Amino acid sequence: MTDIPAADPGTTELQFASGSTFDVYEKARDRFVQQATMAGCEMFSYSMPQAFACHHEPLTIDVAVCHPESAGACVILSGGLHGVEAPFGSAVQDSVLRRLASGKPAKQKLGWVLLHCLNPFGFAWSRRVNEGNIDLNRNFLVQNQEYSGCPEGYKQLNELLNPSQEDQLHGFKQKILAEISKLSLPVVKQAVAGGQYEFPQGLFFGGSERSFLFQLLDQELPKWLGGVRTALHLDFHTGLGASGTFKLLLDSRPSAAEFQKFLAAFPPDAIQELVPAGSIAYQVSGFIGTWARQRLQHVLFQTMGVEFGTFDEITVLEALVGENWAHHHAPPGSAAWAGHKRRLAEVFCPRDPFWRVKTLQQAAGIIEQAMTALEVD
Repeated sequence: MTDIPAADPGTTELQFASGSTFDVYEKARDRFVQQATMAGCEMFSYSMPQAFACHHEPLTIDVAVCHPESAGACVILSGGLHGVEAPFGSAVQDSVLRRLASGKPAKQKLGWVLLHCLNPFGFAWSRRVNEGNIDLNRNFLVQNQEYSGCPEGYKQLNELLNPSQEDQLHGFKQKILAEISKLSLPVVKQAVAGGQYEFPQGLFFGGSERSFLFQLLDQELPKWLGGVRTALHLDFHTGLGASGTFKLLLDSRPSAAEFQKFLAAFPPDAIQELVPAGSIAYQVSGFIGTWARQRLQHVLFQTMGVEFGTFDEITVLEALVGENWAHHHAPPGSAAWAGHKRRLAEVFCPRDPFWRVKTLQQAAGIIEQAMTALEVD
């Protein structure tokens, strides 16, 4: 499926498995810039306003663009929209940059836009959300949508999801399983994770206005795409689904032949729409792909969330609840604060070498299929 080099002692696969480069924001960012420069990409870096890493280091959103003049199509790769998931996305992009630096023919035929980490604050602080507690994949509201409202089910579960005292964390799994037994898993999942705009310190908060990232993409994304006519955006995520498996998540089924060709390369059960029924996912308010397709109406554009499973859903949610409590209520640097953040990092990017190598190889295959669908050798 892919001609990206297989694992050997010098490849990204084993570096990612060892955790020596991609699990630390500063190291991952420096490597991305270095590899993109070696690949001859045009670089753009945007400083985060009023957001810093743990020791007050600056944070940036970094973008590498490689657009041959003959390119009519483009692959966009992004990661770290949910910051704690960024190590995986960074490793995926590193493998692509090494390929571009090798001078393979695809470099002359296809445009590339690599957005290294869309939420550097979340990466640096082991958070899913940004510096304003915003889940950025709930922030991209489209015309006539407002930053207000909250699912009724979320309100009923607010105390369980967003406790103010550490002892309220005890027995979380039993409590949420009791709610699921009453309402069903799809109903609880939709109520909890679909997006809410009333609890600023709560989970899955979509914000009260456009985030810095939203404004940046609105202004700069058309420039990064240049004159391409077709763009397939693969947005890499972790934490949803069975461990070591992947799903391609869509807000709607694409009609364009190029995108259908891409999807046809995968088993039907690997492709799911963002709706509750029969899906591992849920309908999302403020999904980045829905906004991007409306923003780029002059381009044949499609976003696909590429989701790699890690742990079961209850374990993931428990880790999110614990880290959110710790970030808002535990003393920074305390054992509880650090422990919950380590747990969240493990849940979204397991240090198990088998998981890391397998998922990175799967990602390489997905990217290869994107290139094939856009008719690049």
